[in-house]
Amino acid sequence: AKGLGISEIELRNKDYENTLYVPVNVAKDTAKLGIWDTAFEQMGINAQTHPDVLLKETLVAGFTKKSYDGLAFFSASHTSGGNLETGALTADKYATAMAMLLAQADDDGTPLRLSASPGAKRKLMVGPSIYGTAKSIVECPTITGGGPNPWYQTAEVVLNEHLIGTYAAYWFLGYSGGNYRPLVFVNREKPSVVVQDDPKSDAIVKRKQIEAFAQSRCIMGLLFHQAMVGSTGA
Repeated sequence: AKGLGISEIELRNKDYENTLYVPVNVAKDTAKLGIWDTAFEQMGINAQTHPDVLLKETLVAGFTKKSYDGLAFFSASHTSGGNLETGALTADKYATAMAMLLAQADDDGTPLRLSASPGAKRKLMVGPSIYGTAKSIVECPTITGGGPNPWYQTAEVVLNEHLIGTYAAYWFLGYSGGNYRPLVFVNREKPSVVVQDDPKSDAIVKRKQIEAFAQSRCIMGLLFHQAMVGSTGA
């Protein structure tokens, strides 16, 4: 029998919530400015895109958090094949990361052939500051100076707008879908936003304020390190 060595993965759902309070009189005085409508709408957008925050946090943690083999999720020493790249995103670094990804094997050394897994799609995830670089690597049919681009359409560029600041140079090449996935996402309760602006509600009658609540219940965790290569850009 062959396997990847995973015996148990435990993920506990987490509750996420955010609340916005607006004094009733302030809301009335500034109603024509549309400030609070915009704030409530943005709260809804933030709730719907919260998985992007979890994605960034989960992948960044992968450089220190251990995989099932006792090594960091992103490590050059996995027996199945290293998945830790170094340096800023360039065409050459992308080529090295792709070679790592295609060479991944199970614990017995048998190639996993992840690209042949039904539904598997390669994704190159980056932040805003290297988004243009990523697109030039995989979306330009020719290279600078002429000639075909060997990496044209070999992955889909995914922008994660939370990869900024300290994490601006981080980049990840991996699979979504397929039999082997780098991440698992459990969405127990989809994001929702409730605005209490009924004049008869306790929020307005007793507390003299409009209240907006955003909440969700979910969890994201690391799964198969064979399905993704990561770099901090350093």
